[in-house]
Amino acid sequence: MAGFSGAAALDGDGRFLGMMQMRNAVLASTEPAAPPVRLVSAEAIRSFLAAHQIAAADTQTGDAKASVVRLICVRK
Repeated sequence: MAGFSGAAALDGDGRFLGMMQMRNAVLASTEPAAPPVRLVSAEAIRSFLAAHQIAAADTQTGDAKASVVRLICVRK
C-alpha cells in the first residue's frame, strides 16, 4: 500500500470522490486499530481550499484522470 497517499479516488464514471490518506499500520495493540487507509472526501478538500481562499477548478467538467499529476520520489 505504500505510495498511495495523496492518490485521487475516482468512481466508476471517472468522477473525483476524494484523496487517499495513508497511516502507519498498527501491528499489535490491545485497542482496536483504525484502518491504515482512509478516504478524504472531495467535500473536505473543497472546504479546506475555501478556508484558505484557494479557488477550486470546476470538477463537473473535464476528465479527472487527465487532471491528476503523479509524482514518484526516489531516494539515492
